[in-house]
Amino acid sequence: MDPSHVDHDRAMQDLRTYLGDFLAGHRPDGVFHVQTGGPGSVPALADLDSPELHLDLLPDPPTQEQRAALSRLGYQPRSERTWTHPGGWRLVISDHGSGWRAEQAALQGVLRHDPHAARTYRAAFTAAGRDHADHTLRPAALAHHARTVGLTPARQVARLLAPLDAPWMIAAGVALDLHLGYVARPHDDLDVILPREAQTRLPDLLRGWRLDASIHGTYRPYAAPSTRPTSRFTPGTPT
Repeated sequence: MDPSHVDHDRAMQDLRTYLGDFLAGHRPDGVFHVQTGGPGSVPALADLDSPELHLDLLPDPPTQEQRAALSRLGYQPRSERTWTHPGGWRLVISDHGSGWRAEQAALQGVLRHDPHAARTYRAAFTAAGRDHADHTLRPAALAHHARTVGLTPARQVARLLAPLDAPWMIAAGVALDLHLGYVARPHDDLDVILPREAQTRLPDLLRGWRLDASIHGTYRPYAAPSTRPTSRFTPGTPT
């Protein structure tokens, strides 16, 4: 199926409407993220497979109510994490702890922008299927991600926090990349640690960003200082 015939935007909005939008705040469940994916979503490979939507859903695994909502949208379960839609696409509910969603996004990047990579993927898919093709292209996907994204998010954070008169550090997976000096795997988030007393400076330093705090498993508008040690900020529109 030609991926241009699938209204991904409408399908993704329907998922947020029926399952709830976790990022809207004040709820412990719902859609955290959803993106297109799979070889069928790449124009050069559209004939290989159905296009996919990759869904990051809370809680994990989905509740009975969420499964019923997917059924009302027309989705039919094929496995615990895979659903099909009569409109011609497949829904894959990602495993939060696996890093699969970030790896699939990196794969999409190289397949959409490198014709040689798309031809290599097609040959591997034809020879031994999807898992084999994904594995074969993993090094190329990581190399493309390193060239196009790399450590740029860490540098952006460093520029944003440069005026902060307090110690701060990047943590977790991106910190390991900085220690190694190269990107070891794709990431879909970046963790920063700073003293609680420095949090009052964040609204000024991150002016134009949306700031949320995770409180009792839900996102709430951030009000410094937070009573919990972690916050999350996402790009927004300056007011």
